[in-house]
Amino acid sequence: MNKIKKTSIIILYISISLLLVKSINQYVVKTDYFEIKKINIKGNNFVKDETIYKLINNKINHNILDLDLKKLKSKINKNDYIHSSKIYTLLPSTILIEINEIIPLAIFKNNNKKYLLDSNAKSIEADYNALNYYNVPIISNINNHSEKIKVTELLKMILKNDESLYLSINHIVMNNDEINIHLSSNTKIIINTNKTKNELAILFEFIDNISESKKITSYKYIDLTVKDQIIVKEMI
Repeated sequence: MNKIKKTSIIILYISISLLLVKSINQYVVKTDYFEIKKINIKGNNFVKDETIYKLINNKINHNILDLDLKKLKSKINKNDYIHSSKIYTLLPSTILIEINEIIPLAIFKNNNKKYLLDSNAKSIEADYNALNYYNVPIISNINNHSEKIKVTELLKMILKNDESLYLSINHIVMNNDEINIHLSSNTKIIINTNKTKNELAILFEFIDNISESKKITSYKYIDLTVKDQIIVKEMI
C-alpha cells in the first residue's frame, strides 16, 4: 500500500512539474519579454548596417526563442561582400551579429565588367560604391582561375611581409610566364609566374639589405627572373 502511495505521489509531482513547465512556456510565448527589440551589428565596414537591417528587419518584435539562426545566417552570407557571419542571441531581447567581410586584394576587368579579387581568389562583381571604396591594385591580362589563384597568393604574401610595398602597387600585368608589378613610383618588378614564392623571398631580402641607404623606389626595374641573380636599374 505504501508503495502504491509513494508511486502516486511521484506521479503527482511529475504532473505538477509538467503543468508548471507548460504554463511557463505559454507565458514566455505570449509575453513580449522575449520579443526582439535590439539588433547590434559589428565587424562591417563597407557593408552598411542598413543593408543588414533590411535582411532581418522582419524579425523585430518576433520571439527571440523562435529565431532560426542558421537560416538567418545563410541569408546574411548571400551578400557578395560578406565572407561569413556569426549570430548570437542575448536574452531576453537582443541579437548580436558579427560580420566578416571579404578582403579584396585587386581589381580586374572581364567582358566590360569590373571584378574584385578577394583573398580566397573569388571574383566579386564590383558596383560603383565598391570601386570608390576599395583602393586596390589593377590586374591586366588575367585569363583564367589558375592565374587568379597565383596572383592572389602573390598579393597575400606581399601584404603579409611588406604592407608598404603592397600599398605602393599600382598595376599588375600577367604576361605569359612573367608577372610585372608596377609601383606608383614607376618601379617595375619582374618575377616568374611559377616561382613567385621563392622570388618574393629574394625580393624581401633585397629590400631589407638596401633599407639603410636606398628604397625600392630608387630603382627603375628589379628583375628576379634570372636564376641566382637580381638585375636592377636605378632611376636616372
